[in-house]
Amino acid sequence: MPISFKWFGRSKAVAPVEWLFVGLGNPGKKYAQTRHNAGFHVVNRFVQSENLSFDEHRSDGLLARGIVADVPIGILKPLTYMNLSGKSVAPVARFYKVPIDKIVVILSPTAHVLQEFSKAEWELMTHTYDKAQQTILAIIQHGIEYAMNNFNC
Repeated sequence: MPISFKWFGRSKAVAPVEWLFVGLGNPGKKYAQTRHNAGFHVVNRFVQSENLSFDEHRSDGLLARGIVADVPIGILKPLTYMNLSGKSVAPVARFYKVPIDKIVVILSPTAHVLQEFSKAEWELMTHTYDKAQQTILAIIQHGIEYAMNNFNC
């Protein structure tokens, strides 16, 4: 009886990702409402607004992929802590062949990042998160220069 071998490697071409948006934060309930997780909040809202979902686990992260404004995109939430996020981002970018100038990292530049927002700050952040979502869409539709000239989140 002959022995046959079958290659079980990736047989289908990987769907392209033109832009990779990375929302930074720390995993776990302890950090869920902290300033550190602003990046998570922005990408969560964007994914929901575009009817996408974080349904792929890739390189210690959650990945949502889809077509937005006729552009194939990926949205990554690294599940590493912030200072280890490169361990999640780099393999995903390599796998999907996303050039570095097409990777956008979303994070909070605020001080005291592990503190929770006050009620008044949450109201302000809701507006900021909305503006950040619009910025992501502007990058996809018009490019980075347009977004930089028209938004200051």
